[in-house]
Amino acid sequence: MIVKHSSEWYHKKETPIWQSFLNKLTSDAPEWREYCESYLDKMVWMQDASKLKLGSSLWHMHPVMFLGSFIRESKITKEMLRKIWTDSVRVSDALLSAVAEELNASFERCKINTSNRLNHFIAQVFQ
Repeated sequence: MIVKHSSEWYHKKETPIWQSFLNKLTSDAPEWREYCESYLDKMVWMQDASKLKLGSSLWHMHPVMFLGSFIRESKITKEMLRKIWTDSVRVSDALLSAVAEELNASFERCKINTSNRLNHFIAQVFQ
């Protein structure tokens, strides 16, 4: 998953985004407010890097999930093939299942066995 949202490295403790949290700490856990303010002061650096023109919102990704998308096993399915051959009268589900099985067996022998490799192969086919 890749999302764009406000970075905790941008907003200082005085900004409204943190003030609502810090004000709640004042009443609910006052002993934590000073610690959190100190933590926030140490985390903020993006405004000091003004030459980069980053802004407060950045693209974020989960690195493990991102890398996992490259190594996850991927197979051709009947549903994928149905998007290509939409006429179910002329091309049966049984035929598509048989084609998917044959393709997957061939792809496995050729080590086309991850999402990245499969996408690369399909992209070459469509060129």
